Amino acid sequence: MNLLSRTQNRVSLPNKVVTSAGLSRLSNYSWAELMRRVFAFDVLECDRCGGRMRIIAALHPPEAIRKILDCLGLPVRAPPIAPALRGLDGDEQVVF
Repeated sequence: MNLLSRTQNRVSLPNKVVTSAGLSRLSNYSWAELMRRVFAFDVLECDRCGGRMRIIAALHPPEAIRKILDCLGLPVRAPPIAPALRGLDGDEQVVF
């Protein structure tokens, strides 16, 4: 078993933190770990080679995000919300 396969199969758990009152609690999970746990999808795994990606920046100002999306030719605005579906008998309620 090589190093790469060992690290991919490893389950990372939150770290145990001891508070000033002497109580122990679990630290928070990273967003990538939460996505992997909830959706069973590793957001930091490269689609092409399977390697690990790193986060190099977090963009918060909306204007910076708009400029980057515009430069890449991607839509700047979210798609419009579709109207609710009607039931099969034309009723307004949707049955799940």
